[in-house]
Amino acid sequence: MIAILGKEFKHYFKSPIGYVFMGFVFVVFGILFTVNLFYQNSDYSQVVGSQITIMFVLFFGTPLITMKLLAEEKNKRTDQLIITSPINITDFILGKYFAASGLFLLTIILTMIQPLILSIFGEIPIPKIIGSYIGFMLLGCSLIAMGLFISALSSSQMIAAVVTYIVFLAILFSDTIILTLPKDRLSSILFASLLVIIITLLVYFIVKNIVITITITAIGIAIIVKIYIVNPIFYDGFMINFFGYFSLLARFKTFTMGILDLGSIIYYISISIIFVFLSVQVIEKRRWS
Repeated sequence: MIAILGKEFKHYFKSPIGYVFMGFVFVVFGILFTVNLFYQNSDYSQVVGSQITIMFVLFFGTPLITMKLLAEEKNKRTDQLIITSPINITDFILGKYFAASGLFLLTIILTMIQPLILSIFGEIPIPKIIGSYIGFMLLGCSLIAMGLFISALSSSQMIAAVVTYIVFLAILFSDTIILTLPKDRLSSILFASLLVIIITLLVYFIVKNIVITITITAIGIAIIVKIYIVNPIFYDGFMINFFGYFSLLARFKTFTMGILDLGSIIYYISISIIFVFLSVQVIEKRRWS
């Protein structure tokens, strides 16, 4: 894994991608830092946690470093060498993920010079700034894991980039979309059924085992019926509660207030682990098919 990590990380600086990404991030942070100074605002957490920073750096910047991770291997047919070699697929995927995350974290760490400059000339809200940076890094690593998974499913960097941007834009505007969702019980039950179908299709795609798929479907339907019989009120506003619970941005807001919520930290780490795991399964499936 270390060898793959080192190779992938160096590759970012042998091509323009690493420099473009870092330059792009520095420009965004630099502009917002200047605006902050203009308004004589010492609360740098508002720079890290602003909608502009999140939108441009995370949702438009990170796909630049994820779109090629696995899609390029498939496009150049080098994935066949990886699939047929005795290399551990988990180590291969982790090397790719840590290289992309390493570039992202290095870039964000370098922007910390700006709040350090502010601290020389006055008092700054250190807990809020530290919390904002931690949340920003965790959110970024989660999005990189998602981008890695999308890249694993794609055979073209362009397709991977487009799909990643679409998914990220949906996440970016998810909080607004959530407010428009229906709250009635019937819609919620239908949505819960749709979730079961999506999960079973995903399981079938990964394991290709009809028995396991049918078993999971039966369990899912049984759970939906059981909840409705025992506590039908559970389905009132279920869609809004569901998407609200899994909202990446809603959890980030607690960090901008200087609160290091353990649940949110575990949530972001879990998102990263899940999508890295799914990426491994996609490559493993190619190996055995």
